Amino acid sequence: MSQPTVAIVLTGAAARGAFQAGALSRIAPALERQGLRPSIYLGTSAGAINAALWGSYAHLPAEVAAERVLALWRSMDRKNVYTHPALSLIRDGLRILPGSLLGVGNGLDSLLDTRPLAQTAQESLDTDQIAANVASGAVDAVGVAATRIPPATGKLPTPGDPMDRWHISHTHSVVFLDTTLDASAVADPDRAVRVAPTTIEAAHVLASAAIPVAFPAVEVQSPADYAGWYVDGGVRLNAPLRPAVALGADHLVVIAAHATRYPARTPHLPGDKPDLADSSSRI
Repeated sequence: MSQPTVAIVLTGAAARGAFQAGALSRIAPALERQGLRPSIYLGTSAGAINAALWGSYAHLPAEVAAERVLALWRSMDRKNVYTHPALSLIRDGLRILPGSLLGVGNGLDSLLDTRPLAQTAQESLDTDQIAANVASGAVDAVGVAATRIPPATGKLPTPGDPMDRWHISHTHSVVFLDTTLDASAVADPDRAVRVAPTTIEAAHVLASAAIPVAFPAVEVQSPADYAGWYVDGGVRLNAPLRPAVALGADHLVVIAAHATRYPARTPHLPGDKPDLADSSSRI
């Protein structure tokens, strides 16, 4: 009897990505001890970061992989994600009034400067190892979901054009997926979900985690048929459950990062008014 296929689905988590990683660091080794080693990792936003990290360590025992993922999260702080908002304001201040308020020029593309996150991703995410692990069978699928933003200007397709209208003219979800499994059923046109077969790159992960307004949109260039600007996958596909089922998962392990229970009344505690950095970290 063949082993059941276990999929890990990691939802958007924003600043709670470390919590999500901690939960998986306990769950994955426990599954492995039961002979249920996960072979599919799918994620959105911060979940995409964790899915990619686990995909890059899939060739290692779960305990070792868990320690490496946790070590990375423990080493992270605000400086690895975005520059201080005051520095961003100085950088973009001259563009705010004419661009964003008067419609002149390009305007402001985000509240935060996330170039540090792009650098962190390039240094910490071993995308070559993800591809090698998928090719070797150490993991069967690694995928991240992002939201494609249509161009603000340009010629829209007309009837008879070879590409469907919504591919170009409407916001939709794209699951960037590296897999050896049959992925023909993963796309869901009725819900505007497309699938881009590709090796996972840092740009795909950064696009999945590009929180609208706070973070700038990310340009994805590969694969060419899916090139364009993307924002956080959680806008439309926060929990890629259907893609996991379509890939043949027998068991789903879904790790979210939002509370399921809240206190009946939250007391007001004295303290300073939260600044932009405080507020954005709680999204």
